[in-house]
Formats: sequence, structure tokens, C-alpha cells
Amino acid sequence: MPSHSSMRPPHPIGQQLRRLSEWAVASSLSAALSCGSTEQESRAPKDAGVDASTDADVDVDASLGTPAQVIIADSLLFSTQPLSLPEPTYFALHMRRPGAETSELLSDIGDPCQDASDPAECFTRLDELIAGADCNMATKCRAFTLFQRGELIELQREPHELAKWLGDIDSNVEAMIAAMFHGLYAGRPTTTTVQQAADGYRVRSVWESCDSRGEQLIDVARDGSTDGFAVNMIYESRCISGRRPVGLVLPRAARGEPTLGQRLAEMAQLEAASVQAFVRLARELSELRAPEQLVRDALRSARDERRHTRQTTRLAARYGTSTARPLIRAPRAARRPLEIALENAAEGCVRESFGALIALHQGALAADAQIASSMRAIAQDELRHAELAWQVASWLEPKLSARERRLVAAARAGAVQQLAAELERDPLDERARKQLGWPSAAVQRGLLQRSASQLALC
Repeated sequence: MPSHSSMRPPHPIGQQLRRLSEWAVASSLSAALSCGSTEQESRAPKDAGVDASTDADVDVDASLGTPAQVIIADSLLFSTQPLSLPEPTYFALHMRRPGAETSELLSDIGDPCQDASDPAECFTRLDELIAGADCNMATKCRAFTLFQRGELIELQREPHELAKWLGDIDSNVEAMIAAMFHGLYAGRPTTTTVQQAADGYRVRSVWESCDSRGEQLIDVARDGSTDGFAVNMIYESRCISGRRPVGLVLPRAARGEPTLGQRLAEMAQLEAASVQAFVRLARELSELRAPEQLVRDALRSARDERRHTRQTTRLAARYGTSTARPLIRAPRAARRPLEIALENAAEGCVRESFGALIALHQGALAADAQIASSMRAIAQDELRHAELAWQVASWLEPKLSARERRLVAAARAGAVQQLAAELERDPLDERARKQLGWPSAAVQRGLLQRSASQLALC
């Protein structure tokens, strides 16, 4: 006898996703029967500045003829990379991450407000300046610096304001700070290197996560100016579906085309990681006094993901690949409602909705009968998970401020843009694609465009 919750009528989002999946399956069958190509019709334009290169190694530029120094942007930055500054008692470098409510202090020099006539008032002014240095998800969240000496307190956000204190850029750490003022992100978990050039410095920031690997590269002149980012590349995509928990770290992808077993093992690893994401969501919803049904559905989703992990692990083993346990470095601090809403927008409303579409396609077209059978069952669960994400959004987002709701809307749009960039490189070979029932890149782009329009993701 099915449970009461399984007998509830489908959420409108689920109905829309099913219709979208029918279009995708029809498009795939049409292409397979040579009834027309969707490649040109569905191709989304590349994001400006994105190069889907297959060269996954980021090396120093040998043509510069100088060594590259790795600079770690953390609390010891100014201890390991001293700055020469004219007299400030206190100097601090901050970075505000997209969607964060408070800035992150990367490093500082001196003790704030120790020479102020009214230290309490000085601290209040510092706090007000930091709180006002805002950004949003739709724009780059650049670095800013604070100077304080006596009654003088200044915040710098633009390169020309920084030049007042740094003067000409004449050291690696100054080049990195200038690059951050132009939009480069140098905080963890990136690796930032600086090379001296004839007319300045070349700063490169490299990142790797489960869904992308790439770099930002910028040439900074000695006067602090730049012609902009030379490179902003996305190399790999391994995390299309599933609700990824905060702190998820996946091993670096193997070079070349993944085997069918490797792709199934990656799917299993993501399913295992999603268990923790739903367990945390259930706990946080309970603490926020959300409707009990939302809490129960989140817990049920965690149970679903455990079952999916077992299923996909067995499928990977059939193709000779073992599945590693995911590494999750989840923060211990309790999250605020805005942080929960931002994650739900990107991981739930966008990625789980898109993941459900992929699973429905696989269940319909996978050539491997066991994969098709498993994905048909998984797809029905993933539809409910996507519906849950939108139900959480409907309950939680009205409780946020107007400014916070704008951040959440921008997070959804940003997640769509990230997916679009990831779809530009699809390394599966044709045999693996058929066995998995994996839609072509053209069909995936069409799905993303249609779902973004119909679900108002952008």
C-alpha cells in the first residue's frame, strides 16, 4: 500500500518537468532516426570569456622567463608576504563572497583603533564601513581594504583608491591585491600564483571543485591598471544532478574520456553526498519551525538517496569500477535562512530540477536494461526532490528581506549560467552515452533553455 505522501497529487513543478522530459526524449529519438538535427537549434551561445578547453593543466608562462610564486591568501598573508605601507596603524584586506552576509577577513596588519581617541566609536565606524561594502550574486564580489590611523578611517574598493596607499605595484603580494580589486578571487580553495613580467605582473588563480576546474588570469601593470581577464576557463563537468552539500570535495577527474563505470561511480558518489545535504536540510527546516511535511519530505529524500547510492554503486561495479566515499568538509556553524535559501535555489530549484530531467531521459532511453530500470525508479524520486526544493523556496523566501530575495533570484540565474558553461564540454563517448541513455549536449542545452524559461529560473 503506498504511503499517504506518495499518493499526493504531483506538484505543478513535477508536471512541468515531465512535459520537458517528453520533449527531450522525442528530440533524442528524432535525431537518432535522422528526422532532423537539434544541434544548431538548441545550441546556446557561449558565455563571454569562457573557453571550453580540454587542456586541464594550468602551467606557469615560460615565455615570461621568471619563476611563479604561490601566494596563499589566508590569515598569515601579511606575515609571509610583508607590505610596505606609509604609516597606517591598521590595514585589513577583506573579500565578500557572493551571497554571504558578512565579509571574510583575509589578513590584516596592526591592531585596529588602538590610537583612536574614542576606540568604541572607531570600532563602530569600522563595522559600518564593512557592512556597507556590499555586492550581489549578479556581480563580481571584489576585494576591499580598510586603513585606520587615529581618527582617519578609509575603505578602498577601486584600484585608484588602493594606489593612494600602495603606490606603484612593486611586489607579488601587491600584484595579487590589485588583481583582487579587479575581480580575481584568491581565497581558498584556489591556488594563486604570481609571475613578474617586463611591464608588471601576471596573476593566475586556479580552482577545482566537483563541477568545474578552471582559472582566472590577469595581467596587472605597475600602475595597478589592467586590460581585463585574459582567461576564464571551465574544463570539466561531473555534477549535473543531485543536491550537493556544503563542503563537498570530489577527487580530481581522470584525464580523457570517462569510462561508463567511472561515470556511474561519479553518480553514486554524488548520490551518497546528497544524503548529507538532505539530512542537514531536514534539521535546519525543523530548527526554523517549517511545516512538518517539509521536514518529513527532506528526511524521506535522504532515505531515497541512500537507496540511489546502493543502486548506482552496484551498476558501477558491473562495469568494473568501485565507488569512493565522498569527502564532505561541512561547516559546523549554523546557517542563516538566507544561506539555506541560496543553497536551495542553486542546488535544489536548478540542479535537482535539471537532474530529474536527465534521469527521466535515462530511464526512457538507456540501452542497458538494468540502468534503464534503475533510472526509472530514481527519476520518480528525483522529481519529488525537485518539487521539495520549490516547496521549500515557497515557504522560506517570503520570510527574507527584499534585498535577500534578490540575492536568491540571482543565485538561481547564476546556477543556470554555470550549468550552461558545463554543458559546453561533454566527454562521454557514444557507446557510454547510449548505454546510460545520456542526452546529447544539444538536447541538454535545449532542456536547460526551456526549463529556465518555463520555471522562471532567470
